[in-house]
Order: sequence, then C-alpha cells, then structure tokens
Amino acid sequence: MSVILGYKAEDKLYLAADNRLSEKDGTFIRDNERKIIEINSHLAVAFAGNAGTQTLFGEFVKGLKNANEFKIEDVLFNIDAMFLSFKIRKEEWVSNILNSSSYFIVAGKDKNNDNVIYAVSYVNGKLGDTKTEMILFPPLGADMQTCSNIYVKNIHMFPQNFLQKTVKEISDICNTVSPSCDIWTYNFVTDNNSMEHFS
Repeated sequence: MSVILGYKAEDKLYLAADNRLSEKDGTFIRDNERKIIEINSHLAVAFAGNAGTQTLFGEFVKGLKNANEFKIEDVLFNIDAMFLSFKIRKEEWVSNILNSSSYFIVAGKDKNNDNVIYAVSYVNGKLGDTKTEMILFPPLGADMQTCSNIYVKNIHMFPQNFLQKTVKEISDICNTVSPSCDIWTYNFVTDNNSMEHFS
C-alpha cells in the first residue's frame, strides 16, 4: 500500500501521494502511478490500497457531465454508491476489491463552501469517513506512530516542502513507497489549484 497525506493550512488544502504501485505482497510493479484524481478546480481525491478502486472511481467520474459542480458530499456519496454496487455484483475482480482495503482522502469545498478534508476507509467490509484537518494513511509494513512522527516533524521544521520530505522519509523505511510524489494544492483565498510532481 502507498502513503497518502492530507493537510489543511490557513489558506490552502494539500493532498500528496507517492508514485509506487506494488502487489499486495509488496512486489514492485512501477514508480509512475498517479494516485490523485482532480475532480474539478476545487476538489481532488488521493487513493491508497486496492488500485482497482481508484481505476473504477476515475472512470466513473470521467463519465459524469456534472463533475465540475461536485462538492465533497457528492464524492462521499459516490464512493458509498460504488461500494454498494460492488456488493451486489458477482465478478471475481469485485470480490478482490471487497476483500481488500481501500483508503481515500477527499479535499475541497463542501456544500457550505467551507474548505474541508475527509478521510475515508474501506476496511474489513466497512466503509467509514471522518472530517479532519490532517491525515496520513501509512503504507503496509510501516508503523503508524513512526510515520505520524515524521509527518508532524516535517510540518513544523520544513513548512515549504513538508509533504515531499515526509514521502521521501517514509520511502526510506518502507519499500512499498516511492521517494517521488504528486502534490495537489488548492489555495482557497485565490481560488487557484495546482498539481505538481516531485522526484
């Protein structure tokens, strides 16, 4: 599993995700996976866990004509609907998704035009979400406390590049994480967003 992070600053929302794709057992596949999907100019989702979930969600969103108007609640509703639809299907690939874990960080505007972050997890057949201002989903094989300590240290010591440094340091202790990452930023004061890649 990858590492994904979300953070709400005074004027910005951030999402970050490393670029490594690996098998469940940690076998390396490639280091150029994009794990953040931009829904519109003020909304994005980072993914970790079963890669099939991200692929299906990305295809679903691409087919929606009104995704440009989506808010956080719409994304949460559609994640829920996606898992409900999986439970009535019988294909083997659907079973693989339902029997594994998936994690999402959704960042952007909600229906009240507040700028928020939600952590969403599908674990042991249960889907749950929590509103938060800071979240890290650690990779398999890495201790949550160790990863959280790295994250908090970098926020305080390196505020200009805390996300890149966090992903790099976690990659040093976990072989399922690449040292490279993508970072989505939404500046809610200027209403500008960006997606950047860091090697």
